[in-house]
Amino acid sequence: MENQEFNNTNQHGGGFENPPQLQPQAVPMKPKNWMTEAILVTVIPLCCLCNIFSLLGIVAIVYASKVNNLYFAGLYREAEQAAKDAKMWVVVTFWIAIGYTVLYTLSWVLFSSFWMDFINNLIDYSAW
Repeated sequence: MENQEFNNTNQHGGGFENPPQLQPQAVPMKPKNWMTEAILVTVIPLCCLCNIFSLLGIVAIVYASKVNNLYFAGLYREAEQAAKDAKMWVVVTFWIAIGYTVLYTLSWVLFSSFWMDFINNLIDYSAW
């Protein structure tokens, strides 16, 4: 057998052929997931005022939990949409909690003054 020299040229006479270079795709920044805000707008009004409407914040928590998973799976558009949905539900739940707090405070003030007048009237009439 003859010793054959290794031929390191391609068909066109050049050296080793370089593999085609892949163009790097621009990876968008990870969107904010709104998890902290979603938990706060769910738990604080529920614990402080027994506001059951704050349970809408659970929807925000679900969307917020999807953001990171979708982003790291390479589904950037879906991650962005989940972040937008989480933000929307955080804002909706926040304003419902604010509205509930205002109505609760207003009713407390109005009814407490009503009851105070009622009790004072009872005391005045019972003094006869």
